Order: sequence, then C-alpha cells, then structure tokens
Amino acid sequence: MYKYDGALLSVCPGSNQTYPFVWSSIVNITGKSGTAFLFDSDLLHAGCLNNCNKRELIQYKLCHKDDLHMLYHLQNVNMNKSEKCTTSYSQNIIRKLSYYFEMPINYILYPLMIKRENTNSIIGRI
Repeated sequence: MYKYDGALLSVCPGSNQTYPFVWSSIVNITGKSGTAFLFDSDLLHAGCLNNCNKRELIQYKLCHKDDLHMLYHLQNVNMNKSEKCTTSYSQNIIRKLSYYFEMPINYILYPLMIKRENTNSIIGRI
C-alpha cells in the first residue's frame, strides 16, 4: 500500500508467463495515497522513478502455507532506505537494462543486495 501520490509502480505485463525472457514493454502506474496492488511476485516489477520525491509504502507477502518455507528470508524484514537520491542518464540506462537482464540479477545479485550493510562497496551501490 502506497502512502504517497504520484508514480507508484513499474511492471512488465505478462512477464511472469514468459520468464526468463521479457517481451512486454514497461508500464508505469500512478495513483493516490492508499493505492494497493495484488499481483504475482514473478511479474517483473520495480518502484517507479519519482524524481527523488519521498516514498513510503507498506509491502505484504501472501503465499500458501505450504510455500511459507520459501519466504523465510523475508520474515521480520523492515527496510528503511534513506540514502541520498540521485538521478542521472546512466542510472536510467542501467534501470532499463535491468529489465532485460532480470534473471541473472535476481538469482545472482539479489541475494547479495538484500544483505547489504555497506553502501560504500560495489555490491552496496548496486
């Protein structure tokens, strides 16, 4: 549930059915504070670029009880990202490329990114 107005979520419709390839274009969704989405987490998605405006949201994970063991690493995770926001042309290119190279990013880099503690390292900056 988003707690701000404006650009909320970027998705690639149908990407959960074409994994590991992405054939659809990026769709940006805007809305009002209080907007919530329920979608298959295999759908390629990311927070919209919002020109460094403050973002605050609450995220819930829903799954079948037989799949709960697959989400153990997300239990009791509370994120508060307060690093300085910057936008640049190169960051926009990297963001677009990340959609097309989603599989290696999610399976190789994401486990490293979720545990990042030091944003001064290469992995921390990714």
